[in-house]
Amino acid sequence: MGRGFPFLQPLPNQHGSVIITAILILIIFILPQQERIRALACQVFCVLQKLLKNLSTRKQSCKLNLKTIQRERACKVTKEASFKFGNSDSAVERAKSSLSRNGRSFAWAARFLGPQVGSDAAMLYSFCRILDDLADGDMEFGPERLEAIRTGLHKNTPHIDPSLAEFWPVMQRCAVPAEPLIHLLDGLLLDQKPVRIETEMALVRYAYHVAGAVGLLMCPVLGCASKDAEPFAIDMGIAMQLTNIARDIHEDAQMGRRYLPSDWVGSLEPEDILRAGSRPASQDYKAVEAGTEKLLLLADRYYESGRRGLSYLPVRSHLSIGVAGMVYRAIGTKLRKNGLDWAGPRTVTSSSEKLMASLKILPSLLKRGKRSTAEHDLRLHTPLFGYVR
Repeated sequence: MGRGFPFLQPLPNQHGSVIITAILILIIFILPQQERIRALACQVFCVLQKLLKNLSTRKQSCKLNLKTIQRERACKVTKEASFKFGNSDSAVERAKSSLSRNGRSFAWAARFLGPQVGSDAAMLYSFCRILDDLADGDMEFGPERLEAIRTGLHKNTPHIDPSLAEFWPVMQRCAVPAEPLIHLLDGLLLDQKPVRIETEMALVRYAYHVAGAVGLLMCPVLGCASKDAEPFAIDMGIAMQLTNIARDIHEDAQMGRRYLPSDWVGSLEPEDILRAGSRPASQDYKAVEAGTEKLLLLADRYYESGRRGLSYLPVRSHLSIGVAGMVYRAIGTKLRKNGLDWAGPRTVTSSSEKLMASLKILPSLLKRGKRSTAEHDLRLHTPLFGYVR
């Protein structure tokens, strides 16, 4: 293969070798100028070989069951759906482009999915992105159109908005459930009102609406047939949203929103947060700083729960969502490293930081069993009583 990796080729007859090879190829072509990272890849290759050998001795753990195979067959794009709703290839390309522009951490993780699942995941991401644009009023009569979609879903007679028409074949093929979609719409519409979160429980409910519900939408797209996986999918989404909130406190305040609960920061208004941003010695600044740390601690609890449920997923989906979780969690780690500088430049992770975070998911692949026996901590869903079963 050249480029300093003459040994880089798929390992024969070992489960997952193509995935690991893809990781290393990704390192080579995305980070060609970073010699330290390439050297690191050489060092970890032997570890990866041992991992693959261990996985191959657990062949039963990694076999896709019949339901998963049926799901993958059902999710093949048909010419009939493409004819009715336009060129599916161009729709997928637009969705992937949107993912690359607007969701870099997710785009990084999506590389580890197969072509079909990766395309479906990109389409779902783009679908949710357009819903968000409608809610924000970035599209003509957006909130009204969103209400029409929500009403149609409630009546079980979906209203197909023109901006979403090309996504419905994917939603139907993958049997994406309606209830969490309604919950997502509720959350997006909530953001159109002045946001002043009052309690920690209200914060978790909000995070469920705008992100935990997306975890439920993703389950069938990723080939997960077990209902037992759903609480963990919700928790991974909640954790990521809490990280988003911690990262974007100042930006949200500029839009007149305060997601930090009143029972953490008192009656601070967005204007107070903006003023405090330029006064690091003020009590208000320190209150927001303490609230940022509480957000990250709360996110950690939900990340840990989400991680425990990864083994419900097929292997490649396990890898991809695990990488997404680790990369997103690394944003919080970097925010802490920067002294919880919530008023400074937006915290982002570099390619090398994404890589290092991604490697942390490999031990969980090694521990995969024949079937997941993870038990969910019901206390995490106390704020969601009445929303999830």
